[in-house]
Amino acid sequence: MCINNSNPFAIMTSYNMINGIHTNENINVNDKLLRYEFNHNGIIMTDWVIKYVQSEGKYKCANPVNVLKAHSDLFMPGSKLDYDEVLDALSKGIITRDDLEINASRLYRFIKSIK
Repeated sequence: MCINNSNPFAIMTSYNMINGIHTNENINVNDKLLRYEFNHNGIIMTDWVIKYVQSEGKYKCANPVNVLKAHSDLFMPGSKLDYDEVLDALSKGIITRDDLEINASRLYRFIKSIK
């Protein structure tokens, strides 16, 4: 109801897990629920990641490629390593240029809407 009534510019995901998947990597939450069921047309961004604190166990750090594939638009705070992971995934066909363009277009609309 809040999303439908307020039409927010941005929604920040959390690191809570739903069925073993962090919300920022969960396409069912980001795309199917937020974008299609709740009609969110703004950006979806991650909460800020602190990679060196999180372990690789059950609560491993978010992966920028998985976040992108789940239709999140902004991976915070981002780093050169994250950039390199995305480029590597692009070169291996794990993600496509279309995936990147969709995210970039939502970010462009977001930036353009700020006055």
